[in-house]
Amino acid sequence: MDAYSDELQALESESEVILGSPGTRHTVISVRPHQGRFLLKLSECVDRNQAEQYRGLEVRILLDRTDPLPAGVYYHRQILGLQVVELDGRVLGEVSEILETGGNDVYVVRAASGAELLLPAISSVILEIDLEKGRVRVAIPQGLEERN
Repeated sequence: MDAYSDELQALESESEVILGSPGTRHTVISVRPHQGRFLLKLSECVDRNQAEQYRGLEVRILLDRTDPLPAGVYYHRQILGLQVVELDGRVLGEVSEILETGGNDVYVVRAASGAELLLPAISSVILEIDLEKGRVRVAIPQGLEERN
């Protein structure tokens, strides 16, 4: 598996992970680096042929096994699906995807009409993420969105 998280310390003997989507729970026996990736040994896999069915599947760590995030830092799963609202209260849509560009993430906002708006995840654009209210308050930079 490739590592997309700093939470690999949560992968230890007898920990549970979820493989694939929607996902099934599995118990980790061991994890070790191998050629720039990681190999997991699962209690449910007794041989290499059986392990092949899991090749390439996403491995998700259960949140209760991870350290709390610092203030203002979120997991993608927490942001996906949030309603996106401008300062004047106008609803733009919801976050349907997050693109990782290297410099900063980009939130793909999909309107009910199907139109998409790409918003850079920077503090001058993403003003507030309110998980309790299920929304993201934004200020759209001039020229980024055509106004009707």
